[in-house]
Amino acid sequence: MKTLWVAPVAVLGFISASTAGDNQFPICRAELDGLGQLPPVNTDGKATFKVKIKHDGSISYELSYSNLNGVGATTPSNPGQVLFTDVHFGPRQNTGGILFFMCANQPTAPSQGVLQQIPTDSVTGARINGAVGANGTVTIPNTPNGQQTTCPTTNTDPKHPLKGTITAASAAADIIGAPTQGIAKGDLASVVEALKSGFTYAQIHTFNFSGGEVRGQIEVEDFRDKGDQ
Repeated sequence: MKTLWVAPVAVLGFISASTAGDNQFPICRAELDGLGQLPPVNTDGKATFKVKIKHDGSISYELSYSNLNGVGATTPSNPGQVLFTDVHFGPRQNTGGILFFMCANQPTAPSQGVLQQIPTDSVTGARINGAVGANGTVTIPNTPNGQQTTCPTTNTDPKHPLKGTITAASAAADIIGAPTQGIAKGDLASVVEALKSGFTYAQIHTFNFSGGEVRGQIEVEDFRDKGDQ
């Protein structure tokens, strides 16, 4: 008789997220540095990423970073040291598809784990947020109000972190998804489950380290009562 083997880290991830009662929701956190990159990056850069999963299924997040080394020449297409920041679906020391972006200073990013799609509407020619072109890049979506959240070009003050919220109403525009990994565009519920599982990571891409300068695994840190929001 064959024995089913389950990776211990996966079991621990889902147990920790499920032991809290129905009246609680998780707070997730990641500490980003160059050693978390694949391969590692020698940098003084550090970052903290926090995610609150609310009882209505929406998520709110905060990102702060400092001492990033990826400073490059300022150009119209690269207006600062931070190119974009994002959250991926993948374990430690591995790569995965982009689930959503926190901010960006450029219109596209390299795609990972995303299906190839036509990047513009065939009738109107309008940009399709989150679509992937033939050159293997994903279009970074705008926020619901049509304005892309710009990454600070200098280090953010930890007391005033970059903030954002993704709700059911905005999920179709904000959630890129990772279709080749089973998470469809706009599928906020699956992104929430991925965040609780421990199999997501946050990453900051900079001018000199476009593949990522700092990275950290997102894990459940604490549980809060639903009323404490």
